[in-house]
Amino acid sequence: MISFGNESESEIAPHSFLQIGQIIVPPLPSFPPLPSFPPLPSIRSFPSPPMFPIFPLFPTFPILQLFLPQKK
Repeated sequence: MISFGNESESEIAPHSFLQIGQIIVPPLPSFPPLPSFPPLPSIRSFPSPPMFPIFPLFPTFPILQLFLPQKK
C-alpha cells in the first residue's frame, strides 16, 4: 500500500511538469516576431533625419576657421 502511494505521486509530478513546459514553449517563439516588426522601419527612419543636420555642420567647420584667422 505504501509503495502504491509513492508511485502515484511520482507519476503525477512528471505529468504536471510536462503540461507546464508545453504551454511555455509556444509563447516563447511568439515574442521575438512581435517586437521585430516595429524596430525594422523605426531604425531605418531614425538615421535619415539626423544625417540632414550633420551635412550643414561639415561646411560650418571650415567657415569658422577661416573667420578666426581673418579676424586675428
